[in-house]
Amino acid sequence: MSYLKPCISYHEGRHVIFYRLTIEKIEIIRVLHDSLDFPRHLQQN
Repeated sequence: MSYLKPCISYHEGRHVIFYRLTIEKIEIIRVLHDSLDFPRHLQQN
């Protein structure tokens, strides 16, 4: 899960938003339902 190391997550309702903050922007990585297997869906290909 090295893809997640610089990542922040926020739980909203039944979804989890994974994102990164930079000086210029907020980069949304994924929005996943909380019942999903996060490591499987956040793997870096």
